[in-house]
Amino acid sequence: MKQTYKSLLLMMSFILTGTLTYSQVSITQGFDVQNPFLPAGWQLSPNITGGPGTINYWGGTTGAYGNGTTNNPGVTPHGGTRVARFRAFNQAAGVNQSLITAPIDYTGLGNNIAHFSFWMYRDTGAVANMDSLAVFVNTDTTLGTAIRIGSVIRNNSFAQPDTATGNTWNQYTFYVPNTFVGDTNYIILRGYGAAGRNIYIDDVEYDAYPALCAGQPSIGTLSASSTLLCGGAGVSQLTLTGSDYGLSGVTVQWQMSASATGPWTDSLLNATQMSTDTISMPMYYRAFINCSFSGLSDTSNVVFVNVSSNPIPTITLTPTPTGAQGNQISYCVGTPGVYVTATGASTYTWTNVAGFSATGDSVLFNPTAQTTYTVTGVDISGCSASKTFAVLPRNPPNFIVTASNDTICAGNSTTLTTQGFGNYTYTWLADGSTGNTNTVSPTATTDFYVTATSVTTGCTRTDTITVFVTAAASADFTYIVNDSVVSFTEALSNATVQAWFFGDGNSITASNPIHTYTSSGSYIVNLVVSTPCGIDTISKTITISSNSGFSVIDAQQIHVYPNPTSTRLYMDAIPTIGITNVMIYNLHGELVMSEQVNSTARMSIDVSILSKGFYSFKMKGANLDYRAYFVKE
Repeated sequence: MKQTYKSLLLMMSFILTGTLTYSQVSITQGFDVQNPFLPAGWQLSPNITGGPGTINYWGGTTGAYGNGTTNNPGVTPHGGTRVARFRAFNQAAGVNQSLITAPIDYTGLGNNIAHFSFWMYRDTGAVANMDSLAVFVNTDTTLGTAIRIGSVIRNNSFAQPDTATGNTWNQYTFYVPNTFVGDTNYIILRGYGAAGRNIYIDDVEYDAYPALCAGQPSIGTLSASSTLLCGGAGVSQLTLTGSDYGLSGVTVQWQMSASATGPWTDSLLNATQMSTDTISMPMYYRAFINCSFSGLSDTSNVVFVNVSSNPIPTITLTPTPTGAQGNQISYCVGTPGVYVTATGASTYTWTNVAGFSATGDSVLFNPTAQTTYTVTGVDISGCSASKTFAVLPRNPPNFIVTASNDTICAGNSTTLTTQGFGNYTYTWLADGSTGNTNTVSPTATTDFYVTATSVTTGCTRTDTITVFVTAAASADFTYIVNDSVVSFTEALSNATVQAWFFGDGNSITASNPIHTYTSSGSYIVNLVVSTPCGIDTISKTITISSNSGFSVIDAQQIHVYPNPTSTRLYMDAIPTIGITNVMIYNLHGELVMSEQVNSTARMSIDVSILSKGFYSFKMKGANLDYRAYFVKE
């Protein structure tokens, strides 16, 4: 990447106390490296990752006009061969993303003014679309507390910060408030797309004010990611921590040797981290630090990296990781989690970047979101290997179960049905049947369980539904005959009386009635009851053998018709019976009509005014009491 640093000594103090001084460093960036686009230490927010169709809006390009979908407008880099581009063309209005510099040190800013400048291509196209670039400064990489120090609208007809002519590059400079005095600051370039054209920037330049080194610089501590390389060869990462590297004038020189006492071979790398070359023999490493302003230096501790011919252990995980990257282990939410077991080494350490740590060959994992872990195994010879994997929680099946009727009568059936929101199979625990429906006929209130299994993940969930069964009703009655008077007593369970029909044309809705018969003979008595499951009738035949004080009237002596009737009720009777009154009762035993009649061969009563229903009537004479019933239509 085209990035340069220039130091300008603002003040220097070579006094014995070793007081720090500061320098101005000018940093430039031209975005000329194709891959990776981001310069060292720079970042994107948010950094958009995912499958096909997901992109970062910031990226690098040569600027050449493409097929109308990438570079619009086409540009020639201001300097070098490539530029940074924010994609607004062919994107939805409102897309935005921040391009963030590497940390900038303003420790020595004092009363100086730090600037940030860049070249931006402005054009006349898409005048109605205000694609723009805003510039912020903050002590972290977020916009929440950042201070806006300037902005530029791509279309040059807008005076933000000024208007311009033609389609060309324009340089803009903004200044950092001197309240930013720490060693960690960031310039944030927020691109905003308004469905117009792309934004291009090039040749960024900005100031840093790091402290100058003075006196003897601190070397810190040197460590290695691995001090034992197995398999006959390998690479180790060397890291220097706690040093004065970063102060202006400080350089780090890495050195290596086959002996702990040298001779030492220098490396040209000036950084606090270094990867060794692939080595096949034991090597010693150290770092040398120098302050150019004081001429003093220091040397780090020596790190020994051994090489062993013992093989690198192969770490195997159970369950076997799957997925597109081959590193994913899933578990079902609602279960304790998934035990991951490692084999291939002697001891194991499990970690992740969030501070998780565990030991042993088997560990239970149950994160609430996909989380990446690393297991490091060490064998008996001290050789180690690591394996990284991700644990992904899977949701259980999402489904409901319903009944065509959740309350039924004993002996009836109902159909249970599942409705799932995924690719599931179902098993009904009551009978082991499968499928999304099940017809059941419980004899008592019963809970029915069904288990859904996801075809995709294998996760299961069991749901239940209660079918309420109404117990069968039972109804009976007993009776006592005393001459022509009969006492009835009900024996009911889960039932109520609707009506009694005494078989002689009379009826009543009362419970435990007493009824007087006017004629000897056999009568079929019907008790009609209602139950939660419908109407039931209990029938019994009783015999009346005497009628004290009454004449015996049979069907040959009285004929009542038509039955049912809607208008008049006719009665043909032998005149010698001596009928004088006709009384009509409803089912509640209430008298609704009474007429006096002449005892002739044919009599009639107008019943048209009566409501529809069952009625009983009584014919009375000097020495008779005849009862019957009819239906009014």
